[in-house]
Amino acid sequence: MIPVFEAKVRNRALHLMQPRRWAQWCEQFDDGEVVELIVRRPRTRRSDRQNAYYWGVVLALISEHTGQPVKAVYDGSGRVAAGVHDFLKDKFLSCYDEFRDLEIVRSTSSLTSAEFEAYLEKIREWAN
Repeated sequence: MIPVFEAKVRNRALHLMQPRRWAQWCEQFDDGEVVELIVRRPRTRRSDRQNAYYWGVVLALISEHTGQPVKAVYDGSGRVAAGVHDFLKDKFLSCYDEFRDLEIVRSTSSLTSAEFEAYLEKIREWAN
């Protein structure tokens, strides 16, 4: 995973919040090597309220309706009862990664608040 480093802009220059961590990360590069640097405003992660609504309302209602557990259940013999949470992630948050040549499923905790709302909207449309 590629780390994200936060910085403040002062007098049109970047001042890293964790310069030691940045220096450690840069040790993997050769002196003079060209790298990419992406600068953007911080992404707003999903809110606690969105997360509480997802787990306490959306998943609970679908679990109640389907009889499936909210989270995966392991019975000790190697069998798994798929949970509603994993089912919905597979259905709405999976995509093909051409670079790695595999299907990946995004974690809900990695979504921005806007992405999480779009995910919830897909679930609501599907559930109706």
